[in-house]
Amino acid sequence: MEMQLVPERIANAAMELFATTCVLSRWDSELSTPWPATAATRPIISRQISSSGARCAKSRQFLRGLGDNDDRALLHTADAVPWRRPAPASRNGA
Repeated sequence: MEMQLVPERIANAAMELFATTCVLSRWDSELSTPWPATAATRPIISRQISSSGARCAKSRQFLRGLGDNDDRALLHTADAVPWRRPAPASRNGA
């Protein structure tokens, strides 16, 4: 379990950064069109910008969690839980 905590944070940060890149790409595409941004497209652009900022904040939070986290307590709790595997099913139906 311990080996999954760090890659999970890195993967989450990477997904948020990828989504931010997609948002910024879409925004750039809309601004690069030959016609100026109309009143209809401005709300879309502003939503994309605010979404992008929120995603960057989430990425920073995931990366900050690499050093500032409760992993020891989480692992201690996981070690304290009695894990049981289900009994294997009988082959003869008994």
